[in-house]
Amino acid sequence: MPRGTLEVILISAKGLDDNDFLSSIDPYVILTYRTQEHKSTVQKDAGSKPQWNESFLFTVSDSTSELNLKIMDKDNFSQDDFLGETNIDLGPLFEVGSLPETVHKVVKDEEYCGEIKVALTFTPERNVEQEYSVENESYGGWKESKKMKKVKILVVGGTGYLGQHLLQAYAHANPNANGNPFVFDLAFTHHSSHPPHLLVDAIPSSIYFQVDLKTGVGFEAISNTFGQPDVVVNCAAISVPRPCESDPATAHAINVPSSLVQWLQSFEKRTTLLIHLSTDQVYEGEKSFYKEEDIAVPVNVYGKTKVAAEKFISENCPNFAILRSSIIYGPQTISPVPKSLPIQWIDGALAKGEEVQFFHDEFRCPIYVKDLVAIILALTSQWISEGKQMQLLLNVGGADRVSRVQMAEAVAQFRGYDTSLIKPVPASSVDRGVKSPADISMDISRLVQTLKIHPVSFKDGVRSTFATEARQ
Repeated sequence: MPRGTLEVILISAKGLDDNDFLSSIDPYVILTYRTQEHKSTVQKDAGSKPQWNESFLFTVSDSTSELNLKIMDKDNFSQDDFLGETNIDLGPLFEVGSLPETVHKVVKDEEYCGEIKVALTFTPERNVEQEYSVENESYGGWKESKKMKKVKILVVGGTGYLGQHLLQAYAHANPNANGNPFVFDLAFTHHSSHPPHLLVDAIPSSIYFQVDLKTGVGFEAISNTFGQPDVVVNCAAISVPRPCESDPATAHAINVPSSLVQWLQSFEKRTTLLIHLSTDQVYEGEKSFYKEEDIAVPVNVYGKTKVAAEKFISENCPNFAILRSSIIYGPQTISPVPKSLPIQWIDGALAKGEEVQFFHDEFRCPIYVKDLVAIILALTSQWISEGKQMQLLLNVGGADRVSRVQMAEAVAQFRGYDTSLIKPVPASSVDRGVKSPADISMDISRLVQTLKIHPVSFKDGVRSTFATEARQ
């Protein structure tokens, strides 16, 4: 029985019956899954070819496998008009995890009356066994067993881009949100004097600690107040290659989590899982689709510190999952991060209407942030549910191998920018002050086989990014 989150990306429609007497129709869509219902925005005067590019989330808790999309015409003077509908079978989606944008026929009175285009993703809950009894307490349609276990989660670097998305996901995974059988106690670390108030206000149940990763100052306070965590996710790093090249000592001190690991070793019980974010830049970049067993030959200081971190963790931690991540992209965080985000930067550059240079000969497998979050939550659930020793090394990338030019083209096509503004140039034409590997695309078959998670295509990830930001 599938359980998890269904995301419906409503893209566009065409061929609708545009028969308003005075003006074009104002179409909108009612999306229904079981008893859950969402309504899109009204596209005023859009006529027969409306575009929405909106994202909607549904909770999947049983075997119901049909999604209904009903297209309506907003009428300010009488009842809204029914334009047609389509029913989408979700069975194939539950099997593969994501379906790219697909056109579905819209019918009314069993007659064809247009088309609607959507993309679908399904993020399953991992290894979840719900317990039911008359004594259980109901939470939003789910029931919490008295045997529910409290799980302590510590996100190191919780104010960063991935850290904020993770905290938000863990908070929403509590029983009163999505029926997760574990009650998550959340804590996160920050380096600055005080974490951003927007983040603190958004996740009031979490507690936070100021920690210096170079010295380890601050970890003792976590021991005294929060205790030993069940899972630690280490997102903290100096992840920009040039600063690492300029100051290798500091890069090594931050990127190799020696103080964090030593703190975990101070606990009597070795029952903490460390999920550590590494990078695709551990690879040399001389071929395509690297596998985890390929020899790590980093070409810059950043990559070398990450290789050192992987070695240190594997030698000193009894339980770990090392995730070699590619470029992480997606919507902005609760409290906007100061660093430039890939999709948003491309969007802003092309929006100026001026020619922009992009590398055509460097290749990565960018991963949508919500896919990476789903992977980390799946590892968390597996660790808590099974309690077996875990020593994993996974390539964590998206479904597509793309160059910077192809990334820019995907954004331009979605936003309607002139693609002639994209000027392909070789990476060698720009002095970035640091050597960069040419092709560090990754084979992610081990990830898919281990967790049964299928990252979305880059194009669908871009679409989800803009759809999510439009709702924020």
